[in-house]
Amino acid sequence: MKFYAVRKGRNPGIFTTWKKAEQQVKGFKGAVFKSFPSEELAEEFLQGEEKKVEAKKIKITNIFYTDGSSLNNQNQKQRKAGWGTLWIQNGQMIGWKNGPIPNTMNQTNNIGELEAIRQTLLWISEEQCKEEIKIMSDSQYCINMFENWLPKIRQRGWKTSNGQKLKNKGLIQEIAELLQTQKVVFEHVKAHNGNKWNEMVDKLAKEGAFMRE
Repeated sequence: MKFYAVRKGRNPGIFTTWKKAEQQVKGFKGAVFKSFPSEELAEEFLQGEEKKVEAKKIKITNIFYTDGSSLNNQNQKQRKAGWGTLWIQNGQMIGWKNGPIPNTMNQTNNIGELEAIRQTLLWISEEQCKEEIKIMSDSQYCINMFENWLPKIRQRGWKTSNGQKLKNKGLIQEIAELLQTQKVVFEHVKAHNGNKWNEMVDKLAKEGAFMRE
């Protein structure tokens, strides 16, 4: 569950659904709002304590590393994309999943990254994990999408800042819906920088790219 703090809008306050929060900020000039994984953090933002919000560290025991990959198969002369996700609990790996991007979808790296997050959220739902989780991704595109851009993209009717159709709209909308049911924070991890979990999930995504039924 997410909490939406509207610091400046028609009716400032904390809302538990984007629909209610959107009513306070859509069309309101200079609106200030942000989503949070807990009501406590939302309240601190509402009170203007942004520095405290950013600095506050929450101990999270369930961490998922996700990655997408789009590779050129020299034998078939076509691109194939895949995804991977790795579940770390208290510093220990407890499971992993990977798979291909269906041929009916564009075989791009961004779609692989998004699908890895979607599959992670579905996995969490299946396991009925109620604790707050952290998703680690080396994709700045995904981090920005779900940590920074999403509220305003919704406000614009799922369009970009210049009014263009949002790429990967369906996948992003599905992830956005899944995020409503789970406490999730996103964190960027630098790719190929010696992090063993990131290296492992990168390998899973590459393997997934060539898995076909």
